[in-house]
Amino acid sequence: MIVKRYPNCIGYSVELVKKKTELVVNEMNWPLKAVVSNPVVVGLSMEKRIIPRCNVIKALMSKGSKLPSVKSVLVCTDQAFLNKYVMKRDDEQLVAELIAIFTRGRFK
Repeated sequence: MIVKRYPNCIGYSVELVKKKTELVVNEMNWPLKAVVSNPVVVGLSMEKRIIPRCNVIKALMSKGSKLPSVKSVLVCTDQAFLNKYVMKRDDEQLVAELIAIFTRGRFK
């Protein structure tokens, strides 16, 4: 089903697709169906997109937020993600913490 929706994934290594899928499903608790419905996720960079955004969402969940959809987290621009999940927070300290989490490891 993923290949039908996102033929570009044919060129990806099985290990890389498996690693990304396991992170999204096992670590973030998104259903496998969410990856199948949004197969572009397997083409995203682990270091630049998936891990930083998942870390921000985990931080928000530790403060009581609910798990948003995989699409709303991973399938949007950085600016849209930051606006939706980071910048709209009232707590300036939390915003600074989330920005630090988001940028950690992305820009070396």
